[in-house]
Amino acid sequence: MNRFLRIFSISVFALALVACVEKELAGPDVLEFAYTFKLGSEDTKTEFSPDHVAWQDGDRVACFALTSKNQAAAVTVGSNVTVKVKSSVALSAGDMVYAYYPYNDRNDASSASAVKMEIPSKQVIGTADAMPMAALPFTLTGSVSPDTDTEVGTLRFLNLGSVIKMNIFSSNSAYQGETIQRVTFNAGVPCAGEFTFDLTAADASNASISGYEATQVTVSAGNSVTVGSSAADGGVLYLVVAPGTYAGSFTVSTDKGEYTYTSSKDRTYARAGLKPFDFDLGSANWTAETGGYDTSIDSPAEFKAFLAGTSAEDTASYTITTDLDMSGISITSASGFGGSLDGGSHTISNLISDVPLFAQNSGSISNLTLDETCAFTPAQTVTEFGAIAAMDNGGTYENINTAASITITATENITNNIALGGLVGASNNVDGSTFTTCSNSGAITIDATEYTHWAVAMAGIVGWTRKSSFDYCTNNGPISLYAQCGDGYSHQWSFISSETSDTDGNISVAGIAGRALDHEQTKDVMSSYNHCENLAAGAITLNHGHMDALPKLDKTGCLNVAGICGQSNGSMEKCVNYAPITAIAICPANNDYWERRNCLLKVGGVAGLTWEGLAINSCSNRGSIFVNYDGSWEKTQRNMSAVGGVIGKQGYGLSNAKVTFSTNHGPITVTGNGHVAVGGITGSSGSMRGNRVYDTAPINVSCKAGFVGGLLGFADGNSQYQYIRTSYCEADITAENIWDTNRYKVCVGGLIGYFATGATGSYPSLIPYSSDTQRCHYTGNIVSTGQMKVGMVIGQIGGNNEKVFGTAETPILVTGTIHRWGYDADNAMSEPLMINSSNVEEYAIGSTAGTVTIYVESSASALNLMSFNIRGSSTWSARKSGIVEMFKDQSPDIIGIQEVDNIEPWEYLTSQLSDYSGFRPGIKTNAILYKTSAVELSKTGFFYLGTDYSASGAANSWDSYERTAVYATVRDIATGNYYFYVNTHFPLNQTGQTNSATLLESRIGELNTNKYPVILVGDFNCVYGNSCWDSIKTWMYNTRYAPGVSVYSAENQNLYTYNAFGDSSSDRNKIDHIWVSKSITVASYLTLTQEIKKYGDQEYLSDHYPIIAVIA
Repeated sequence: MNRFLRIFSISVFALALVACVEKELAGPDVLEFAYTFKLGSEDTKTEFSPDHVAWQDGDRVACFALTSKNQAAAVTVGSNVTVKVKSSVALSAGDMVYAYYPYNDRNDASSASAVKMEIPSKQVIGTADAMPMAALPFTLTGSVSPDTDTEVGTLRFLNLGSVIKMNIFSSNSAYQGETIQRVTFNAGVPCAGEFTFDLTAADASNASISGYEATQVTVSAGNSVTVGSSAADGGVLYLVVAPGTYAGSFTVSTDKGEYTYTSSKDRTYARAGLKPFDFDLGSANWTAETGGYDTSIDSPAEFKAFLAGTSAEDTASYTITTDLDMSGISITSASGFGGSLDGGSHTISNLISDVPLFAQNSGSISNLTLDETCAFTPAQTVTEFGAIAAMDNGGTYENINTAASITITATENITNNIALGGLVGASNNVDGSTFTTCSNSGAITIDATEYTHWAVAMAGIVGWTRKSSFDYCTNNGPISLYAQCGDGYSHQWSFISSETSDTDGNISVAGIAGRALDHEQTKDVMSSYNHCENLAAGAITLNHGHMDALPKLDKTGCLNVAGICGQSNGSMEKCVNYAPITAIAICPANNDYWERRNCLLKVGGVAGLTWEGLAINSCSNRGSIFVNYDGSWEKTQRNMSAVGGVIGKQGYGLSNAKVTFSTNHGPITVTGNGHVAVGGITGSSGSMRGNRVYDTAPINVSCKAGFVGGLLGFADGNSQYQYIRTSYCEADITAENIWDTNRYKVCVGGLIGYFATGATGSYPSLIPYSSDTQRCHYTGNIVSTGQMKVGMVIGQIGGNNEKVFGTAETPILVTGTIHRWGYDADNAMSEPLMINSSNVEEYAIGSTAGTVTIYVESSASALNLMSFNIRGSSTWSARKSGIVEMFKDQSPDIIGIQEVDNIEPWEYLTSQLSDYSGFRPGIKTNAILYKTSAVELSKTGFFYLGTDYSASGAANSWDSYERTAVYATVRDIATGNYYFYVNTHFPLNQTGQTNSATLLESRIGELNTNKYPVILVGDFNCVYGNSCWDSIKTWMYNTRYAPGVSVYSAENQNLYTYNAFGDSSSDRNKIDHIWVSKSITVASYLTLTQEIKKYGDQEYLSDHYPIIAVIA
């Protein structure tokens, strides 16, 4: 039943309360009050067909009241039409009730004066939501019983739109019986869209609406309405528009063509009115388009005709001139295309198909969107499939965005290879294809959960490509492959001209490109990736639940899973993965996994596998990686699975197999009965420079055999190309060997798990590059089961050749702990062992064969902290040069500054101190300066000291001054240690100081989620003995009095820090402090006075002295 208008009486249980007096609340035995309201109309029911005004179960009316506001109540159709709305407050005289339809959960819960309502620009036959309705305000005139059968009154609803009734037929028999898919009214001026309405001022005599912007309205008819043979049996549709006067055009789209009528006459559409039209498609007033197309594609029918008619020989240029609603239209794929298609930044919607737009493309396609209403369901026998093109042959794609889902559902074992991409299935051109600013946000899925499959390459942009360039492409849709198992080796790609030359078969799942590899093995045919991203919703999943069903072969077949590309040769620049990556390949019924060399896993945050080398630069993984794996090949160490935070496996011994200036922020978890190499950057092989694994990326491995390294799991290949320079890991590593008798088969290193290359004497590893300033280091904690080969730098070194790691000038830095536990009592440690200068060489390497020279040290670096109230802009011009001179001379690593009033002092300091950078939120008076060569700042922010820490202004403060605390996460570059740093300025009164200390502790607990040691500095306006410090003293030291602290003198240790510019009549005291967590060692403390060293020509730099603490 077609339903647009609701205008006859119904009963509604409505909550409705704008209270005038104290209300009765529901007691413990009465959960709610319920009330019945009748709904009335505007007495215009006779103007409409009764078939279009009925309520149905589930329709939702919205009511506003004092307690439960903007609450939806579902209609129940029985002998009466009712809506049950519940309230915890009793109604009384004077209460107001406001209601509207349909309910919109985006509306403000408390305001009935700005309700968002809409006349949709896309409407559907058989739904009533196209007609917005508002009830006139209702005032309760007397008390009523809170009983479900109590009739309270009548709510009178207003229809805010106008209805066009279209009776569609044809006097031309050629069009009769065609299925109507939709009707589009193009007014040329705003006639629909979202608007706001004031329910509190609704007036039947003036219920006008405004603010809507859509100029076109479409109603979809489904497949149940056909073109009649006369006005008496026409197909009827209803369309709602905003009241107004329009001319415009009507287009009727059927399964055979499109018919357009353009009106030159303005017609008035009244609110709550219905205007009937007889549409005779066969009359001279209607223009028919029934199958042709030209270079200007103006309608869905013309687009369908274009796809059916174009070919690979077509080199013409085409333009889409309008959005294309493909509801009810079945397409035939273009057999080929060699021209250009410009989508004009238009959108294709409601395309449901089992074939792509193009079977093959060698032309240019640009500026086109397929929205989320599009869906493709190719058969499991398909070999190549993408929403845009199944097969590409050197085409170009620019600004193509698809949100369409693509789903292959298997009903038996899949016995063909599949290349599946959001845009393109396969690209087989040695000269390459280009993808620029293209995106996918649709779900790409192969569901063969109960079955097996052959080789698969699938991704958000292209499934398989011989050679392509990807620039600024993104994926934000889940890419998922579910099966019992997949045999990638036995059934290789049908495109290969000489299958016997391809020694590996692969299954690849990724965000941008599944597999990018020239099967002719032309080594200079490489793909490139530039500024590509796999966004957070682009979860990558491979799930093989029964790998024991896979044939056993002594041939390499890889399961490649990654955020950007599964397998590729070439280069990758500034690419990022944000999404979780999951790879599961397990043998639940059979643990005989060692002979399955044809299913090795290669998993990486941005890339899975490369054979000929993939040069990765300035890339990052920020998503979690989870692997559950029961398989490997034990006969050679090179044939193992590999998991890396950036790339799983690089080609060994290759000059371009390298990762440079890249980072991993995501945790890595590997479990199962497998043999696997795991690295924070790279799982196996390849060189690296300038990389970093953050402490947010812990590595947790449980396996039967494998190599685990903070940077690199397994080092292999020519040592000339197997180097690690200026790279460091800050992540904790936990490794468990679950093999009862051969636990030694797992090696764990803070930087490298297993180093298997030849001599390194000419190419020492783990050193800085010539132009780099930082040396390699590991900062973290290693926990492992006993008897494993564990080192804070390298787990195991193989071979008898000379190996050199580090240099005497730039030794490898190690800080943290090592803890071997369980299983083997003679090798277990009862507690973690802290690495220091006396034991670092002993624990640097777990096991080695041959001559090894390693330069390593463990020493805590010192951080120089300063707090200084610079007294703002007062006499600033006279003091500023001396302050800068003092900063440069003392060279503190971090400076907490208070009273940075106005902009001039801050601009002067940051311009004069070139070695420093700073953080100052807006024009707040607290700021942080830090030496960029010593520390890094991240996760900066601030909060207010007041009753509401998020509210600004003096009124919120405890002493009528706006006060803040600025904070940051600080990383010591030399050691990799992290701190949570806070700089603040307390109120002047005791209450404010006590409240501020309590707030600080609370906010530090909330913000310091990683539980880093805390540094708290500032002008606190209170002394050490003040009671506000009582709680803080339980877990922090005041650096002035820390255990073992070295001081300039006892007098200096107890000297006042507020000097009042020398005014001895002022209350001068020790009110500036530096506090640190008790886990931090304080080396020294100093109150820097002019007697110690004078700077500038002023006697005092400020009315406070700088204070300095050095921590280790």
